[in-house]
Amino acid sequence: ERGPLVALWYLRRVLLSQAAKQRYEPFDKLVDEDGEPRWVLAFMAAAAHKAGQKVWITANNKAEGSAPLSVLELAREIAKQIG
Repeated sequence: ERGPLVALWYLRRVLLSQAAKQRYEPFDKLVDEDGEPRWVLAFMAAAAHKAGQKVWITANNKAEGSAPLSVLELAREIAKQIG
């Protein structure tokens, strides 16, 4: 039996943690949408779900500017891929 897929979507590749914090505060909107990592996470989540695996993905505010909004967009992309 396969274990769960566990992932952390943390930080854009081009920013350091402190720079991202300053750029994205107050973390209430998507400042830098990062489509490629979102698509890859959605693809992995959809594949794992279809294989019967549990999926846990955590997003940090520093991924795109607002973790709740990043997770919402990620969920939409997963739903599209699952069909």
